[in-house]
Amino acid sequence: MILPLARNLAQNPISTIWARNALADPVLLSALLFHSAAHLDVMNGGTLSATTLHHLGECIRQLNTQLRRPEEATSDSTIAAVGIVAATGVSTKKLMRDL
Repeated sequence: MILPLARNLAQNPISTIWARNALADPVLLSALLFHSAAHLDVMNGGTLSATTLHHLGECIRQLNTQLRRPEEATSDSTIAAVGIVAATGVSTKKLMRDL
């Protein structure tokens, strides 16, 4: 999971690099929204919410579209989105098993 870094936001790559790239790429944004929603579900001790599943479905739909286009399949944002979804699946494996 993405953990808070230093309090100095000027040095925080999440607020500088990730946010800019996520806003520019719908697939990366969907992956980050899914990760954030899943993290909240874990923190609340419950199951995956409808919102989390919506973000997962949207991310998978967009990833499928990008992976069909050779020029997009190997882009940094596509690779990052796949990594985020995979990491989220590992960190929420118990919740995912209960689907």
